[in-house]
Amino acid sequence: MSEKSVLQAGVEHLRAARFSEAEPLLRQALARRPGDAESMFYLGVCRFMQDDPAEAERLLTSARDLAPTAPQPPYYLGLVCQRQQRWAEAAAHWQRGVGLDPTNMKQFNELGNALRRLGRFAEAAEAYRRAAELTPDHPGPLVNLSQALLRTGDPSGAVAAAQKAAALSPADPATHMALAEALSYDEQPSEAVSAYRRAIELKPTADMYNNMAVMLHRVRRYGESVDAAREALRLAPDHAESAYNLANALSEQGRMGEALPLFRRALEQRPDNYRWHCALIFNLQHDPQVGAGEVFAELRRFAERHAAPFAAAHRPHTPDRRPNRPLRIGYVSPDLRDHAVAYYLEPVLANHDRRAFHVICYDDGAKRDDVNRRLRGHAAEWREIDRMEDDQLDQLIRADRVDILIDLASHTAKNRLLMFARRPAPIQMTWLAYASSTGLDAIDYRITDGFVDPPGLTDPHHSEKLLRLPNTHWVFRPSASTPPITVLPAIRNRRITFLSANRLCKISPWLVGLWAKVLAATPGSTMQMLAPGLGEPQTQDYVLGLFAAAGVDRKRVRLREALPIGQFLSAVQDCDIALDTFPYNGGTVSTHCLWMGVPVVTLAGDRPVSRVGSSLLHNVGLRDLVAYSPEQFVRIATELAADTRRLADIRGSLRERMLASPLTDAAGFTRDIESAFRQAWQEWLRSSGG
Repeated sequence: MSEKSVLQAGVEHLRAARFSEAEPLLRQALARRPGDAESMFYLGVCRFMQDDPAEAERLLTSARDLAPTAPQPPYYLGLVCQRQQRWAEAAAHWQRGVGLDPTNMKQFNELGNALRRLGRFAEAAEAYRRAAELTPDHPGPLVNLSQALLRTGDPSGAVAAAQKAAALSPADPATHMALAEALSYDEQPSEAVSAYRRAIELKPTADMYNNMAVMLHRVRRYGESVDAAREALRLAPDHAESAYNLANALSEQGRMGEALPLFRRALEQRPDNYRWHCALIFNLQHDPQVGAGEVFAELRRFAERHAAPFAAAHRPHTPDRRPNRPLRIGYVSPDLRDHAVAYYLEPVLANHDRRAFHVICYDDGAKRDDVNRRLRGHAAEWREIDRMEDDQLDQLIRADRVDILIDLASHTAKNRLLMFARRPAPIQMTWLAYASSTGLDAIDYRITDGFVDPPGLTDPHHSEKLLRLPNTHWVFRPSASTPPITVLPAIRNRRITFLSANRLCKISPWLVGLWAKVLAATPGSTMQMLAPGLGEPQTQDYVLGLFAAAGVDRKRVRLREALPIGQFLSAVQDCDIALDTFPYNGGTVSTHCLWMGVPVVTLAGDRPVSRVGSSLLHNVGLRDLVAYSPEQFVRIATELAADTRRLADIRGSLRERMLASPLTDAAGFTRDIESAFRQAWQEWLRSSGG
């Protein structure tokens, strides 16, 4: 055979994946012409296909050097580096390749893959866009472009690219998956659910059912989310994400007895997933069968497992030690937007003494709404941190020379507890997210009051010192557009309407049984419930079933989906008495009820989350509505329901009581919290040798 025929035969075997037949021929061709770039290239490809990256790289590099204008060697050199996850080198090879052949779609697509791995998402998007232009009838580059655009913060562009991909290849589940993900990021969860359903029709997998469960959860279709997550687990029983998402959906329906074992099961499979551990802790707070000691033990396990490893790397702080100098205060939160946290933070930001306190807000959310823009005007400095890793944020806070850093998320979603574990500030506190210890030794104080945390009662279940403010642990700024108080509904309805407007995760069969006793002792009364998920038939059936099991006729219970704030306040006015949840009391909901003239009957327990209602009622002069046993709760609620004259008096005076109370004294509250900051600073100076 001629030299050319030997090479041609070897290449034919190579293209047919007959590598054992191809290699001898390619070696023979190279032996006949030792400096032949083409023979060297094909032999390098053959060795790559046989999983010999070192020999493949040597041969391909020689071929590239012998034929520097040929685009094929850089392409395969990139593949060699890709297989070894040498992404920077792979990108360099493919960049050279597209420079030599700007019509090679595959090389542009692979370049985009490498750049995306390197976190260079904008460059990756350009590479994918070029690949898509070269093959406009091919969906692959468009799917990749959609995913890259999501990482650049362009969800609408991602949706457009994924829609093109799905139109080009409607039978390909990958295109519908990409569209669903893009729609999710573009805040179109209902449309995302539809895209997931289409993908599942084409190829039902555990991942697809799990992703759809997440989207159904976002649109408050918790029953359907439960079904999707269960199907994911049926297909893949060890799918940890599905167990976790099933637990979340069950929790939102109030099915804590089913949810908690699933949270534990997911965490057993992924013990290093600190966000899942946070979710377990948060949900433990809602179960009336779980005691304060058990919750605290889990908090300490969390700290030992996730936070303690950072303690050894703590670096000393060397701030200006003058005791009365202006202090630099940092607030860290993902909820600096239209959110409950902002209701209570804004009055403090607006009233801080700017001569004595320099305020920096670290905004960990991506939503920039009117509330967010308003909050910015109250801070001396504003940092957008939602794309920062914990190490980067630690360095930023240190560079900002923050004296007191305040966590506003605790164990809720998107918290930064592991950043706090690095101790970027000399003094660290937690406040507002919810009334509980974080369990972290790196958090020095929890801001509270003496009603939520009476001295000696809750201290043993805290890793932090309790910084008790004189009256209340938060201050409420009511909306200027809230409606006026209306006449007591019981007068026109000739019956009492009870209200619960808390999330269903706070409502257990035990609690419904307690409420049922109130309803039974109040003839003709009805119960109105407003909560996320109550617009869904499956969740409605579950909740109505709880009341039926407790002996309450379903006709006495009215269920409504959660409402926007204006409509919510109007709905509250249709009720006479709010029944608080236990063991996790209402906070923002109860505050709004009081503002609308609706008294709240609460049951106080032995942990902070079950004493928030007590704090609110003590501050507005209604401490007689605080119960300390289930029996007392029933008695207080039924006696109040029987006294319509007192209800009418409370309704007519409650807003004025609030306006005269510490709950709305923003200036006074801010002075109290500033005084606490100053005391904590001076204590730190003493304890650190100042």
